[in-house]
Amino acid sequence: MSAQGVVQVFQDKNAAIKGAKKSHVPTEFLSLPEWMQQSTMFNVLTSMKFFKHYLVGKVFRLWKGNVRYRLYYRIRQDLSRQLIYSRPDFLPELMNINKTLYEMQSRLTFQVEKKAQPYELDVFMNTQRQHHEEVKAHYRQKVDEEIKTALVNLTKKISDSRSLREEEDLENSKKGKAEKKKSIVLQKEERNLKN
Repeated sequence: MSAQGVVQVFQDKNAAIKGAKKSHVPTEFLSLPEWMQQSTMFNVLTSMKFFKHYLVGKVFRLWKGNVRYRLYYRIRQDLSRQLIYSRPDFLPELMNINKTLYEMQSRLTFQVEKKAQPYELDVFMNTQRQHHEEVKAHYRQKVDEEIKTALVNLTKKISDSRSLREEEDLENSKKGKAEKKKSIVLQKEERNLKN
């Protein structure tokens, strides 16, 4: 700083990286009246409410956006877990599967009969093993017969409804266009596909 003005010397980052020495150093000169004007403008601007609290406001907006996104993400996850109940195609099969699972849960994997005398260890182990095999066969039967068939029926119903919707969309897109003559064989095949 001098009576004529202010000289600001910048560090040349490129010279330090490349290792080459340059004869000149980047500098900036401001005359004293110009520096006073810019200093006064800087002080006036930083005393204004908007500029004074700009960084705090920016950080707060970032934080608020992150909090809102986390809430949105949590709600989206909850909806994706519970949205299966809102599809009418899923409800009957879901209720049947829940009923089957409840029946499976009510059947215990162990059995203890009340006897006046204590059990012999071998007898107890054999009865438990036998009962465990019966329950395992019951579970396997429920899963194979009821749950798997319900899921197969559900996937068939969903795929049929999807293909019907796609056919309806295709038919609706052809409205207003001139129809081309089709052979009788193609017309019969289309009728069979729709039925």
